[in-house]
Amino acid sequence: MASAGSHIKCLRTAKHMTQEALAEKMFVTRQAVSAWETGKTLPDVRHWSALRRPWTRR
Repeated sequence: MASAGSHIKCLRTAKHMTQEALAEKMFVTRQAVSAWETGKTLPDVRHWSALRRPWTRR
């Protein structure tokens, strides 16, 4: 089973976004995105719904 971090990285790279660009959209640091992607930490529950926004077309 793939980790949450690998899903975040896969979606981010599919949209040709840098960690910095995703961090700006999420109002977090680039280091936070890196920690999520490497599995060091998981996004806080308050970021879960915000994680959907960069991937959803409206």
